[in-house]
Amino acid sequence: MKKLNFIVILAILLFSNNLAFATIINVPADQPTIQAGINAAIDGDTVLVDTGRYYENINYNGKNIVVGSLFLTTQDTSYIPQTIIDGNQNGSVVKFSNCEDSTAILCGFTITNGQAILGGGIACHNSYPSLWNLIVTANTAANGGGILCGHYSVFNPNINFVMITNNSADYGGGICVDYNSNPNFMNVIISNNSANFDGGGIYTWSSYNTTPRLKNVTISKNFAGERGGGFYGGDLITLIDNDNRCNIYLNHAGCGNDLYSSFSFNINVIVDTFTVMNPTMYHAYPIENFTFDILHGKQTQVNSDLYVSPNGNNSNSGLSWNDPLKTIAFAMSKILPDSLNPHTIHLSYGIYSLQTNDEIFPISCLSYITLKGSGENETILDANHQSRIVYFRDVKYVTIEKVTIINGLSMYGAGIYCYLSTLSLENIIISSNESYFSGGGIFFGNSNPSLINVAIISNSASKGGGIYCKDSNLILKNVTIADNSANNGTGIYCSNGANPKLVNTILWNNSLQEIYFNNSFAANSITIAYSDIHNGENGIVTNNNGTINWLEGNLDADPLFVDTLNGNFHLQEGSPCIDAGIAYFVWQGDTLVNIPDSAYYGIAPDMGAYEWWGYGIDEPGQSPNDIMLYQSYPNPFNQSTTIQYYLPKSCDVEIRIYNIKGQLVKRCQVQNTKCGMNDFEWNGKDKNGNQVSSGIYFYQIITNDYKEIRKCILLK
Repeated sequence: MKKLNFIVILAILLFSNNLAFATIINVPADQPTIQAGINAAIDGDTVLVDTGRYYENINYNGKNIVVGSLFLTTQDTSYIPQTIIDGNQNGSVVKFSNCEDSTAILCGFTITNGQAILGGGIACHNSYPSLWNLIVTANTAANGGGILCGHYSVFNPNINFVMITNNSADYGGGICVDYNSNPNFMNVIISNNSANFDGGGIYTWSSYNTTPRLKNVTISKNFAGERGGGFYGGDLITLIDNDNRCNIYLNHAGCGNDLYSSFSFNINVIVDTFTVMNPTMYHAYPIENFTFDILHGKQTQVNSDLYVSPNGNNSNSGLSWNDPLKTIAFAMSKILPDSLNPHTIHLSYGIYSLQTNDEIFPISCLSYITLKGSGENETILDANHQSRIVYFRDVKYVTIEKVTIINGLSMYGAGIYCYLSTLSLENIIISSNESYFSGGGIFFGNSNPSLINVAIISNSASKGGGIYCKDSNLILKNVTIADNSANNGTGIYCSNGANPKLVNTILWNNSLQEIYFNNSFAANSITIAYSDIHNGENGIVTNNNGTINWLEGNLDADPLFVDTLNGNFHLQEGSPCIDAGIAYFVWQGDTLVNIPDSAYYGIAPDMGAYEWWGYGIDEPGQSPNDIMLYQSYPNPFNQSTTIQYYLPKSCDVEIRIYNIKGQLVKRCQVQNTKCGMNDFEWNGKDKNGNQVSSGIYFYQIITNDYKEIRKCILLK
């Protein structure tokens, strides 16, 4: 590094000495400001700046001169952080915009506190200067928080020995390269930058001839709210240099955490260090377009379930509750699921947030993954209004269950954003999320999701306070959508051929329309059965752009929630939604077909996400991170069902069976139950040995410090 720095300095001095009339202008000895020094200079001069903080926004004004700190003449790197050009949030700190060439040199400064539309720290327009030995930090812009190279900078700006860190932008938190620009980056560190949308580290405009060349560049720990945490662009040939390999690792985004390419051809990435040795779609999107040549991986991947606790550590193995990881993002990066080996990431009780466990949102999910909490009131994903919470793009067979998703903030889908995906949500609370545009709670686009036992409460957006559904086939079963707010479609907003189907669902007290159809693009439709809709069919605004299939069993009656002011949306005793749902049916197109067999007589679940006796249908209990109660199998059953549970250590266990009225049917105590997986078989008989009737039953496990309950169904 020191040797190469000397080469840079020598080149500058040779350049200056070759000009017969070159002048050194000292700041502040000869001129009071850097800009005054530039104004006094002519081509070939050097403006030499003493240490200090200079509150300026400088412009080279087409002059091919050298502007440098005392590092220029001493090789002492301590002068770089001591010589600061502070833009005072008044535009780009340094601007090249008048055909400056490679002999226009900026060297040896800290560039900070710029704020602009294009290039917060340094903006290169129609120029190709040389930027050497700089720290570019804490600048903001719409495009290119740290550096913008663009507007026909076709002759390759040269950027060497530069650290670009802690800058932010909408696009290109560290660097934005656009409009036929082809900069050269060598020995550059791009870290801890952030983009609200795309390209946390580097953003390149894929629709233009933009081809940055990277040699020995490290892109790490950058963040993008949407795509390409490390690098976003169409042409990633920039990462191919076998002699000067780059490093790219531990970046984060909603999609393509390290790399995102918008082009559809094969991209060969040759690097020294990557996040993992075998990248998945979590790391690079779309993964099928990439091939990799990687020498080292930062993380060791595993083909197994993983366990996460806010009290864990990302240096742990994550293979058991005794050795859990700390963050969901780290687990998602390590895990290797596929269609033959789907996996679960188990989440202990606790709050997952930036403040509590350094959780990074949005959580980007892989196909064939189940993200399983310990209980909807126990495992809480809280973005503290800093980001959306969960992001799905082009994934399939993904399940999230037993969690609460709160305090997300985004333009689209603040709680959950789901596009081109197949998703199942079960036993979830989605609450207090805010979208500037569409989908306060959830945004669905071109997807096939199903929601079971989900409460979508007190979310807000311009369109679709609870759910925004675009060109998606959405299935809702036992869902409560209440107290959301929006300008249109406060419960559900249907757009561009949306086709939701609702059964056993409550939409109540959403601030305007419960359901709203947009009045353009493809026609929408909605099918509703055995559900409670505020104002009935009058609560649905179609704008003459679709159809309502209003089937049997629907209500327009106050569901009598327990305490909405304090967030309790369970049903009071006497609610008209109790026993008003349907248990056994199939969908045939837009028709719900009840199963007429007498064996199902008398089985009627409640409407909404919660049974009236105070528990969620599947998930009410308290679940510490070390004991797990699983769904019984088979379910439904007609002779016996096996209840399986896991214990980390031997202890006394009690199993209780309740009927749908909450009456105790059977109790069994097992003393000194062994550590590990255990089975309990229930044969459908009560404590007196009598066969119980068909219906919904609840089985509960109780230890000294733990209890949890689940549902099963007996058919005779």
